[in-house]
Amino acid sequence: MCSQVDRLIARSDCRSGHDSKALKTTSFNISTKHDSYRDDNNRWKQKFLGYSCEHDLSLEFDLDIPKLGITLGAIASCKATPQFNIHFSVKDTNAVSEQLLKNAIENAKFKAAILAKAAGVSLGAIKRIDYNWSELRLYAETIVRVKAPTVRKNDAEPMQMDVEPENIDANESVTVVWDIS
Repeated sequence: MCSQVDRLIARSDCRSGHDSKALKTTSFNISTKHDSYRDDNNRWKQKFLGYSCEHDLSLEFDLDIPKLGITLGAIASCKATPQFNIHFSVKDTNAVSEQLLKNAIENAKFKAAILAKAAGVSLGAIKRIDYNWSELRLYAETIVRVKAPTVRKNDAEPMQMDVEPENIDANESVTVVWDIS
């Protein structure tokens, strides 16, 4: 992105109201750009084209569609024509993960009881619980596409939008092994 976006999002008079410390750098890379070609003697040559700067930023804030519109308006007014992605997530991922694990255990107990009854056996003590410790990704599948930036009269002119993020579908899986008798 550009420093203009940093200033627009963080400046005190911007109506988006983001804290200047909320905009975080996740990656920063400067590299050279070259064009490869063959010369008249069929030898490979490179022509220096310039430099490329990639600055990946992250900005997280509570769901607030007017604030999102103002933020996107600020981004769209940047002359660097930044590329961006929007993800809708949950604020407290730990609470969601904890509830999913509780539900997975309750579901395992419920189904094990049905299976044990159908087999004519009794469930004993739990011998083992296996859990896949992979990262739980709590993002809505909602995709927000914004066409090429438009010229804005005002740096913080909001983009008009009517967005309602899709529900987040998530689950956890556990394997429980019981003694049976």
